[in-house]
Amino acid sequence: MAESRAIFHSEHFSHYAFLVAAGDYTGPGSGFEHGESNDTGVAADFFHAGRAVSGDGDLLPHEYAHSWSGKYRRPRDLTMADYQQPAETDLLWVYEGVTAHLGYLLASRSGFWSAEQAREYWAGIAAKTAAESGRTWRPLQDTADAVPVTMPAIFSRYDWASWVRALDYYEEGALLWLEAGAIISERTGGQRSLDDFLAAFYGGEGGRAGVSTYTEQDVFDTLNRVSPYDWAGFFRERLTSLSAQAPLGGLERSGWRLVYDATPNAFIHSAVMMYTIGLQAGSNGTIGDVARGGTPYAAGIVPGMKIVKVNGKPWVAKEFTELLAAAKPGQQVQLTTDYAGVTQVFTIAAGNGLRYPHLQRIAGTPDRLTPYFAPHAQTTVTPPIALDGAN
Repeated sequence: MAESRAIFHSEHFSHYAFLVAAGDYTGPGSGFEHGESNDTGVAADFFHAGRAVSGDGDLLPHEYAHSWSGKYRRPRDLTMADYQQPAETDLLWVYEGVTAHLGYLLASRSGFWSAEQAREYWAGIAAKTAAESGRTWRPLQDTADAVPVTMPAIFSRYDWASWVRALDYYEEGALLWLEAGAIISERTGGQRSLDDFLAAFYGGEGGRAGVSTYTEQDVFDTLNRVSPYDWAGFFRERLTSLSAQAPLGGLERSGWRLVYDATPNAFIHSAVMMYTIGLQAGSNGTIGDVARGGTPYAAGIVPGMKIVKVNGKPWVAKEFTELLAAAKPGQQVQLTTDYAGVTQVFTIAAGNGLRYPHLQRIAGTPDRLTPYFAPHAQTTVTPPIALDGAN
């Protein structure tokens, strides 16, 4: 709460309640935001297994941040007079992109994550974004526009996740806001940051619940009051891009780059298969995703197939991961799959050891991430910078 006050300098509620249902049948990982509360379902062991301050450390901060981003400040197109009007979701890269960013930020600033854990989490976000082959056909803006169609993906299983990239306005949106913050810091010599935009855009008088709507232009205008720049061009270029390259400029401008090595990342589990061989399979061997352009895809492997044998032996997820970890250059692995009763055998490259994502310092550049992740709340909160339109 203190870290949120240090960012926004006001609260748009008289009282806030976390409504948390902890159990194995309550939709673990789900969260719904309201102006003065959130309705969140978590696993039964959420509070006593360290999950609240580790892998799911951003969940409650994310929903809390929605009181400002999404509830108080809401896109005009998402503020309908009645249920007969369609919801226009084009600004979800702000509504959810900013909130995702805030969830990660508050998790680190409030101590749920250490600075190292925060970097590891952002490395996972960057790696997932970099693995999204669907960016060559589907721009980020479309992932927001098409929510009325793709929203069911949140509640049900779907295949080809890296090709469909249904909800990328969350994580990729967070990366865009990280880059926006780095640009503000660069252009103002460190005198201003994304916090200044957040305070100006989401702050206000506070004290009670309310709604203040905005348009895309309002976002750009406020950014320009913090630091003049072609913000419209910046976001529109990235929102409409069909480049295969992930937008990792925020990390690089902050002095860090995405790298891969065999050292485990505590936040990455089954996804390491995707980064290693371009295939992701669950504990029972069912393949959920295949990277377009990778060797499994070229061999004809598709989501929905179930790996039943590896090199002639029954599938065991842990043993398969160990096999990949020990693989040498040029080594191959034979996968026997079952799909609707049809058995097939595929031979693919086993990679060259496991590839876990991490962030690595870029020599000779300023480190903007470490101070950004550090606690900002003080006994006396510094008031926000007055933005009068001057540079």
